[in-house]
Amino acid sequence: MERWFTTMSIQPLKNYTQVDSGNPSKNECRKGYLLSVYYDRKHKKAKLKFYDPERKEIFTTLDESGHRPYLLTDASQFDIARTAPSDLYNRITRFKHVRKWDVLRERHIDLVKVEARDPLAIGGTGKNLRDLLSEAGFHVWEARIKYYNCYIYDRNLIPGILYEIGPDGLKPIITVTPDELRIADRISKDSETREFLRSIISVFSSEAPELPATSIDIEVAAAPGTIPRVAEAIKPIITVAMENTNGERKIFLLGDDVDIENVEIKTYNSESELIKDVLKEISKFPIVFTYNGDNFDLPYLARRAAKFSIDPWPINIEADRTIIETGIHID
Repeated sequence: MERWFTTMSIQPLKNYTQVDSGNPSKNECRKGYLLSVYYDRKHKKAKLKFYDPERKEIFTTLDESGHRPYLLTDASQFDIARTAPSDLYNRITRFKHVRKWDVLRERHIDLVKVEARDPLAIGGTGKNLRDLLSEAGFHVWEARIKYYNCYIYDRNLIPGILYEIGPDGLKPIITVTPDELRIADRISKDSETREFLRSIISVFSSEAPELPATSIDIEVAAAPGTIPRVAEAIKPIITVAMENTNGERKIFLLGDDVDIENVEIKTYNSESELIKDVLKEISKFPIVFTYNGDNFDLPYLARRAAKFSIDPWPINIEADRTIIETGIHID
């Protein structure tokens, strides 16, 4: 991780805060780099996370486009009503007849687009439309795509691009110079290829924001030859190492003090106090790097915090990933 951070063009920012701005008022506009999208269970909408380079803030906004989780099927509305139990059927919000191009058979097919209140109704654990319709012999499409990926694709969003967020929705702030367009035209004489290059060149020419970041790695007191189980999180966390773009190296150590050159060592007699300080340190950075952090480091840290009745914020464990509420997590 040392080499990674020393070669990144990220400089430390003096002030960094995280706010939940809701959605802009009628006259308010903000600019921000789109960092990530995730599903907000409370509001049953997609939530978009941005970084404001002027205010040095992470802020979020809820989707107002009316986008819903959905699947496509060759089952009719009558077939779906007959197949789905009433409690699941009541989570359906709309049926829409759509025509799609079947690339394998090279023909148009008529399908039903089924929209639901939440992603779990489409393809979650337990009873869901995807499995029930498939078991009944119907074909189902686009039901295994994570909702946040589906949302990004359907809305034509590009994470990492600067957007203007206002009452009229999201507007990408993209500038492409004539020289850049000429470069794209010289790469290929094929008109379709040139058109594709013109459509993506703005992504590569966009300026990257300066964001502070940290890496984190935890060590657990497991017996030799054993792997700690995240679901149980029985064994204590004995060491947490972090290195950030401010040039700081920190080790949070449970036990006696040690001396390591160019490293700040913080020692603890209490694991709970160690965990509190680590969570606080994580919340200072909008980008957190881990190796296998989705499956181990972050959920283990959160579950150990819960054993001490400590709020694991900013860590939020979801079914398929772990979210950092104060920024984004790159695993």
